Amino acid sequence: LQYQQEPVYKISSVCASLEALQEVQRILKDDVDVVIFNHGYDHLTLYNADLSNKYVNKVKGIQAILDYYQHDVQQTIAFGDGMNDLEMLSFCHVGIAMGNGHPDLILAADDVVKRSEEDGILEGFRKYHLLGE
Repeated sequence: LQYQQEPVYKISSVCASLEALQEVQRILKDDVDVVIFNHGYDHLTLYNADLSNKYVNKVKGIQAILDYYQHDVQQTIAFGDGMNDLEMLSFCHVGIAMGNGHPDLILAADDVVKRSEEDGILEGFRKYHLLGE
């Protein structure tokens, strides 16, 4: 994917129609990963979609860093909050969902910490001894 002769790696969208996003997913399935998730609000339901290049993703980025530094996946911890993080949390040795994360991501995670605005990442860093304390 390109825009103005530059590569596009990710597009995020919000839509009131799940069917419209599923149609986008069907049309682009060969070249684009489309992750659809919804956020229910009191007065309306909106659907979010992250569209990303099938050949560039978080796992491939992590693997490239591991290869470059000659480290093993056993040395990885990932934090995520959305369904676009599911593959990364599954790939890394420890996958941690934020307390405000998507319910399906929380179920798939190895661990759950507080919401990001409640210092959840700091909680995870302390729990897994990543601060040298």
